[in-house]
Formats: sequence, structure tokens, C-alpha cells
Amino acid sequence: MALAHWPGGPPREWLERAAATIDDLRDPASFTHRLPVAEVLLNRDSAGRTPVDVCLSALTYGTQHWEYLSKAVRIRKQAAMILAKLEPVYYDHRAYEALVHVKDNDADPGVRDAAYSALVRLALARERGA
Repeated sequence: MALAHWPGGPPREWLERAAATIDDLRDPASFTHRLPVAEVLLNRDSAGRTPVDVCLSALTYGTQHWEYLSKAVRIRKQAAMILAKLEPVYYDHRAYEALVHVKDNDADPGVRDAAYSALVRLALARERGA
């Protein structure tokens, strides 16, 4: 991940590998590895919607009544915090709707708080008409 902060930006090869990592769905519990990559790629033009998609998917991780996943709360909170880093010029209605749902319904207050913080930034972008 140190290459992500390389002066002048990360090498193209690293970005390609990072994009491949974020799309690797072989392990459904791979959010601990995919979310940091999504965070690095989030506001890059070449990344497309994939980082947002990873975060949206992570917002619902471990929320079913029959699931008990010890890392689920931390993963959902991390996803909401990453979505809060969306540039205010970029509005994604899917992220906005998912974060409203999480803010209103998540069992963990820390996750709800992170979702609210993300909503504040996205609301600014929505208000500006981005």
C-alpha cells in the first residue's frame, strides 16, 4: 500500500493490480483486504464505480439475523468512513440511499455515526447538483 502514496502517484502497474484485487470475490469475507484498496482508488478517474461498489457491498456485511461475524461491525464502519471520503463534486445516489438505510437501521451506533458523517458530505455534493 505504500506505493499508493508514491510521489507523483502510484505506478500504472500497481493501479492495475489494485483494481484486480478489488474485483476478486473468491472470499466473501475479503473486505479486510479490499476496503483499503477501495479507499486508495476511490476518487481516481480510472477507478470507475468499483470502489463505491465494494463499499456498498460492505455496508450490508453481517447484517442478516443468522450471521454472527466478529469483524462485521468494523467492516461496515470502515466502509461508511471510506464513502465519507468521496469528493464533494461526486454524488452517487446508490451510496446516498445505502447510507440512509444504514444510518436508520444498523444495530451498531458506531456504524450509524459513520454513515451519518458520510451522508453529510454526500448531501453537500447533492445540494450542489454534482
